[in-house]
Amino acid sequence: MKKILKIVSFILILFLLLMICSYILSPKNNGILSTDKHIDNASGPLAEKENSIDALVVGDSESFAAISPLEIYKEYGYTMYVSGTSGQYLYDSYNYLLKALSKHQLKVLILETDAIYRQIPLSYNFRYWLGEFIPVFHYHNRWKQMTIKDLNSKINYNYTDTFKGYDFSLNINPATNTNYMEYTEAKEKVDKINEYYLDLIKDKCKENNITFILLSTPSTVNWNYRRHNGIKQYAKRNKIKYLDLNIDNKVQIDWSKDTRDMGDHLNYYGAYKVSAYLGKYLSKLKILEDHRGNDYYSSWDSALKPYQDEVKKANP
Repeated sequence: MKKILKIVSFILILFLLLMICSYILSPKNNGILSTDKHIDNASGPLAEKENSIDALVVGDSESFAAISPLEIYKEYGYTMYVSGTSGQYLYDSYNYLLKALSKHQLKVLILETDAIYRQIPLSYNFRYWLGEFIPVFHYHNRWKQMTIKDLNSKINYNYTDTFKGYDFSLNINPATNTNYMEYTEAKEKVDKINEYYLDLIKDKCKENNITFILLSTPSTVNWNYRRHNGIKQYAKRNKIKYLDLNIDNKVQIDWSKDTRDMGDHLNYYGAYKVSAYLGKYLSKLKILEDHRGNDYYSSWDSALKPYQDEVKKANP
């Protein structure tokens, strides 16, 4: 009995110490979550005014390279934010959706489909769940960044990205594999774990009356007809809208100048085309409002100036 009590006491003390460390090490604002700026940018919806974001984009780096929310806002007045991160797993996509819903009544969710084919390691699932329950496992390396303010118990969500999650780039590095969408009837199967999280995202959208759109942005490196067929099958089975911008070159991508890294990601010139197409598509759905000129959305109007200053560099 004494041995059992010692073991139980040790576990309780260890748990208490881990929770104390978790409290101290957990970020007290959402702008210092990572050394990766895209992770900080993706948390931006938490710092935006309540219910000011109508459309959320989740997915891996394809999403933040191909979709420019301010380009869409400029033309249509729709408030969109890209919570895309490098190598994003669907587990993360689902969690970014949940976090956004804690602050905003979303009307549209767009999932960039490259993440659907990124297998989630079982160890990642366990490690991430453990980190959610005991945050010290998420933030054990943060001690180097700590200040006296970290002892403050209040969490202040005060960081949002000026370009609403879009990664602006004027780099041009042409792609060579321009015949990547060779037709086939074969389908690339979606991993069971990924399909589980995809279903969670779908069900959460249905529960909150959110229009769910699957979007494949142009990429010669990451996309092909087998993957197109796999996503098309899932979308049809679940009655989800699916846009594949790689089919029939719908957005007229010029692979000699619209990519920043040989067809992996788009640059501004390609993102402009994708954003123009997406904005027009959303306008036809007639579910989003034009917020231009509305004082409640003034941060979007304010963000347009630095954004357009960058755009002028592309069109001197």
